[in-house]
Amino acid sequence: MTKLAMILGTAAAASLFFAADASAQKERPEGPIAKEDMLEKVRERFEGMDANADGFIGSDEVGEGRRARFAQRMIEAQDKNEDGFVSLEEMLAAAEARFDRADADGDGILTEEEREAMRGDKPRRRGRRG
Repeated sequence: MTKLAMILGTAAAASLFFAADASAQKERPEGPIAKEDMLEKVRERFEGMDANADGFIGSDEVGEGRRARFAQRMIEAQDKNEDGFVSLEEMLAAAEARFDRADADGDGILTEEEREAMRGDKPRRRGRRG
């Protein structure tokens, strides 16, 4: 579930895609982020989340409880073809769209300032909630 939180978390920061825990916070890179690097991380995390290796992430792969309910809302938001699953292509498209909205100068690199603006100047949460 932490992996889902990270993938969606990056996404939710701008519009929808997260609730990350302390271990996921440690994975957040500091400094500038290139679009290609971000998309590669999304691919890696998708593969880690796709428990049955069928090429899709469904609600059966996100665990139980409060985080699972949140993850289900994120799946629904990213599920553009409304089949109940998120494909790698859907996840990449959502991540790329968020990146492009945040990349104010269009150079393919997110600076720390652009990332802060994307988060709406909200401070990062440290530790776990709930």
